[in-house]
Amino acid sequence: MEEKKGKKSSPGKYMGIVATLLVFTLLILAFFMPWWSYTVTDTSDDTVLTGDFSLNEVEFSLESEDSISTTTLTYAEDEEISTTFQYTSWMVYISIILAFISFILSILVLSKRTKRNTRMATVVIFLTIVMLLVTAMYFMFSLPDALSTDTAGEIASFYGTDTVGSVEYAFAPTYGWFFLLASFVVMLLAIPPNCKSMGNNLGCLIS
Repeated sequence: MEEKKGKKSSPGKYMGIVATLLVFTLLILAFFMPWWSYTVTDTSDDTVLTGDFSLNEVEFSLESEDSISTTTLTYAEDEEISTTFQYTSWMVYISIILAFISFILSILVLSKRTKRNTRMATVVIFLTIVMLLVTAMYFMFSLPDALSTDTAGEIASFYGTDTVGSVEYAFAPTYGWFFLLASFVVMLLAIPPNCKSMGNNLGCLIS
């Protein structure tokens, strides 16, 4: 007599739900975190000026030996940097919406796996992946041009360091941008298992 084997539940089938939920959470956090920062350190008097640039505002903090002061400002409309952060925030909005839709469709695929459900989930997941990549690349290449315009060429790169006399400059992307990159990587895990090869990708999209 043949022994009937019960179907084992594969943890991998929950990957889409977990990945899309994690991406949604990362993007929400990224939206409120700084995306780029710079630090100016004057070694002659031990003062440190830090600027943390979020999508909607910039926070400056000045630290000296005996005091710390903080100022929060919104971006001026006539600044090029304002346009960069505004467009980036819009793209993050769209990415958040797409990630949420991907999460809902991943649940739908798990509850009822049909070609139609899998195809819809695959399309939205791929759109999310593309949007995340475009957003990261746009911010990376657009910000240096905006900074160069607004600072008259004093800062013209995405990251770097410089020293002028006793003053040291350091600037680089920070939490928000790296959370976006992490979202891109995690979102790749959300692709339905039977759609991960190139041939099956086409099958998911057109079958």
